[in-house]
Amino acid sequence: MDSYTIREASTSIDDAEALSRVEAVTLGDSDLSANEMLAVLSQPGQYIYLAHDLDGTCIGMLASFDRHCETGERLELDMLGVVATWRGRGVARNLVGRAIDDGRSRGCTEYRAVVAVDNLASRRVFERCGLASRGPGYRLMTRVFAGFASVPLLPDGWAQESTPALAERDWAYPVGSGWCSAWEGIRLLDASGKQAAVVALQRVDTIAYSGYWIEGLWSQNLASGQLALDVAAEYAKSCELDEVGMLIPMGDDLWQAAMAAGYEHAGDYGVLVAG
Repeated sequence: MDSYTIREASTSIDDAEALSRVEAVTLGDSDLSANEMLAVLSQPGQYIYLAHDLDGTCIGMLASFDRHCETGERLELDMLGVVATWRGRGVARNLVGRAIDDGRSRGCTEYRAVVAVDNLASRRVFERCGLASRGPGYRLMTRVFAGFASVPLLPDGWAQESTPALAERDWAYPVGSGWCSAWEGIRLLDASGKQAAVVALQRVDTIAYSGYWIEGLWSQNLASGQLALDVAAEYAKSCELDEVGMLIPMGDDLWQAAMAAGYEHAGDYGVLVAG
């Protein structure tokens, strides 16, 4: 690694501009300006790493961030990019390794990467850093907002309850489902007062978007699941965020409810986890 260096990005416009340039030529997933990326860099829990050659030119980046999970704190290894002329020289692996080492020193209990099924190069990098596939594969379903006008959703007699942390209410979400008490929760009650659905949410801010991630959803049936997905989207809109998204396991019919609720299939992904 003597021909390049890796460091955590500072909260400076120079680093934000370098991050923006490398993201644009390697991934092209973000339409944020350098100033908007700087605002993300300045947020607690954001850990973004830059690789530079010996001339000081930025040649690679990794955006990662801490989030609550059922085992404690998870480091999400989110956006990884290395310029074409430096690929195959260990830059990506060392960026990921640095982020994991720093996360371990902070007490992170889990490390996760969500990788498109056809992105074999990134999968190999994460596997070499100790992550392994979890689950059967997932459909990524997202709903991106063009505006924030609210839409009435609940049927007559139905009610909605919310809490900033699931632990604050004795809601009957499935025991052993792996839900985290620190996640936000929304519960739907039908006209008889019976619980019809519970959805768990977590706010996510990245260098590509700000939104809510649906961490878990329990529902009586697909109809109430669709309504819960609609309500989650309306909640994200009320916060004037960019989008809401969920990973739905292959073979789970919930993706049909998501499509009916206006979500789009944004691709198939694998989840790799360590910790």
